[in-house]
Amino acid sequence: MIQLKSAIEEMNKVVVARGDGRPAWTASDAVRGVMDGRARQELLDWGASPGRKALLVGASWPQLAADLAEREMFVTVVDPDPRKLRAVSDDAGARGLLSRVTAAPIDARERNYENAGFNLIVCWESLERYVPREPMLKKFVRELKTGGLLYVRAHTAAPTGGPAEATLRRLLPIALSAMAPSASQTIAREAFLGPRDLGVNADALVAEIDKLFIIDRQSREHAGVFDLADLAASALPWLLPVLERALEKVEPEFRERHPEVSRTLTVMAKKERELGGTFRVG
Repeated sequence: MIQLKSAIEEMNKVVVARGDGRPAWTASDAVRGVMDGRARQELLDWGASPGRKALLVGASWPQLAADLAEREMFVTVVDPDPRKLRAVSDDAGARGLLSRVTAAPIDARERNYENAGFNLIVCWESLERYVPREPMLKKFVRELKTGGLLYVRAHTAAPTGGPAEATLRRLLPIALSAMAPSASQTIAREAFLGPRDLGVNADALVAEIDKLFIIDRQSREHAGVFDLADLAASALPWLLPVLERALEKVEPEFRERHPEVSRTLTVMAKKERELGGTFRVG
């Protein structure tokens, strides 16, 4: 595919942040199902369309590829981590969907697809890793068909607590490692009970997407439950129903009163800028 020199120069400036950017609780399928299940269904209902093509930027949740393939989409997944791609292929194979899923062992910034080649691009816990993000978003504009959809889900920063909270966050993983050695891999993750200021600035990310796409809808969630989710993932299964109740009963009201502590942002946008502003929703 022919690229403009300016686009190539912009992409050459993009770097990828260290680490995978995921919270520790994503290591537990059970906890992830509770925390992200609603958003997963929302993506499928909003973005999946039979016979169309989807690009997944990053394989942080391997099952998403087969989920879209089950909706009769042809799915391409790009991720430089071979372990994540094996998980994608294993899940698609177990569900009899390998013929609709292609896995490419490369970072999205290094792979250029044909202009207007996709109907849907999904950045689940991946867009925030790129600095700066605008060249990647421009790349997605080129690779989406007119009217195509962009789904972004990112973990965002929130105000931090005081010194006492910082001390507790530092000491609690040590105590939990002694109590639950089987959960040592989850507890050892850098993001486990990490500071609340880890993550992207939500307003800045929305503004960057809004500059190039028409935002169809956006939502912010996970206000005050990140720590509880990490604890539930650290071999404390009795916390899982507590987490479910917190998400259903407590969080909506708490998030309404304190939106600034939300830790997850979802943006669903359309490539319709060239069609004019009359298509904006909400």
